[in-house]
Amino acid sequence: EPFVERNLKEDLERLKLFYRLEGWLDIHSGDRIFVKDLVFSEDRTGVVVKIHVDEGPRYRIRKIR
Repeated sequence: EPFVERNLKEDLERLKLFYRLEGWLDIHSGDRIFVKDLVFSEDRTGVVVKIHVDEGPRYRIRKIR
C-alpha cells in the first residue's frame, strides 16, 4: 500500500482516541502526539514512521455522580 499523508493523519487521530479511551485525557491538548520523523527507503518502497507520544498523566474515574 502506498504512503498517503491523509491516512497518516487519520492514524494519528485513531491513536489519540485510543489513548483517551484508556484514561489519558490530556492527549488532545497541544502537541502530545505528532510525527517525529519519516524515513523512506532508498528505493522509496517503504517508510518508517516515528511518532512522538507524550501521554501526560493517566486519569482513573472512581465515581460518577
